[in-house]
Amino acid sequence: MKPLTDQEIKQVTLGIMKEVKRVCSLLGLRYFLAWGTLLGAIRHKGFIPWDDDADFFMFRAEYEQLVAKFNDMASPRYRLLAPGTTKGYYYTFAKVVDTMTVACESGMHDYLELGIWLDLFPLDYLPATPQGVASQNSLIGTYLKRRYIALWRDYRFIGKFWSLWEFVVLLFSRHPVRLFSDSANEICREFNAKIQTIEKIDKRFVRTAIAPGYKKIWDAKDFDSAVELPFEDEVFSAPIGFANILEQSYGDYMTPPPMRKRNEKHYKYAKWKER
Repeated sequence: MKPLTDQEIKQVTLGIMKEVKRVCSLLGLRYFLAWGTLLGAIRHKGFIPWDDDADFFMFRAEYEQLVAKFNDMASPRYRLLAPGTTKGYYYTFAKVVDTMTVACESGMHDYLELGIWLDLFPLDYLPATPQGVASQNSLIGTYLKRRYIALWRDYRFIGKFWSLWEFVVLLFSRHPVRLFSDSANEICREFNAKIQTIEKIDKRFVRTAIAPGYKKIWDAKDFDSAVELPFEDEVFSAPIGFANILEQSYGDYMTPPPMRKRNEKHYKYAKWKER
């Protein structure tokens, strides 16, 4: 079928955003516009013109509630996919997809049938000590590298490269056999279970403990409450400290990048599902 235009993709994505907002409201759960979606709300009052996807943040406990309940409460048109619930799913975070569409991410294998999506990123608090933070960083980095190896093995997907030294350390880690046996789905499911076992928590800081930008750390006060921001023809919740978050993430966020960098295309293809 004929590929969807950028504008059609954005309209479908906006429908997903509205449905997630509706279900979160029914469940009394908080969500926040994230990454380029938050930036788009501030700078463009909607989608960044050269971007084509949407991202939400949710605190881990509320994120897990949404993962558990969304598919029972949402319109049949929408479905939440997650490592613990979706066979073959190879992302570390959840996606809500429009089942009337078929889509694949740029650079990825189309073994996993997706629709146009919204990414849901859980926010985790930091451990209370520098040693704990270092351990958390190591956990995240190790699992992301194991995932890339599994994706390369199963789908010949080549993601971010890491140094030969990092690869050797990983190869001789505690999981040398499983490094080449576990599926990406198993790795993502195990990671999400382990990241929640950290006991000593410092609630002054939060992070998205998974790609993209897993080394980004924000002041938890910036997420203490929400403000409603216009986005296209709707309003959505944004973290109260959105200015601090955007400045830390993008620097001078109100100045658009040069033309050569306006290429945030996430879809290898996106089209209506054949009936």
